[in-house]
Amino acid sequence: MKYKLTTASMIMALAFSGTAIAGSMDEDMHGVCMKDKANSDENCSCAVDLVKSHMEADDYTLLHAMATTEEGSDERNAKLAALGATPEKMQAMSEKFGAMGGDLKSKCNITINNNDGESAG
Repeated sequence: MKYKLTTASMIMALAFSGTAIAGSMDEDMHGVCMKDKANSDENCSCAVDLVKSHMEADDYTLLHAMATTEEGSDERNAKLAALGATPEKMQAMSEKFGAMGGDLKSKCNITINNNDGESAG
């Protein structure tokens, strides 16, 4: 019997494979932050550290998946499926991240721009 390795299973394996991937996620999140020209390297490093320290690992992984993929893309859909991301989990993560907005601004001089459409709350 042949086993087919799917994109979703590869992403799931990567998402939970330890510190090497965590470091890569941090670099990815830093890169997302740096897309805003108003943010400095130091500000973005501060923001990534703050977010990581205030979010559970599964929420941080979900945030990474959403921040580094385009809405509605096959890549995002595969990552979210691999993470078992229900609408409730995504909403809860979004609320946790949104609640950090004040700290990100005051401690790291970062402003969160929500480009994902309308907010439910």
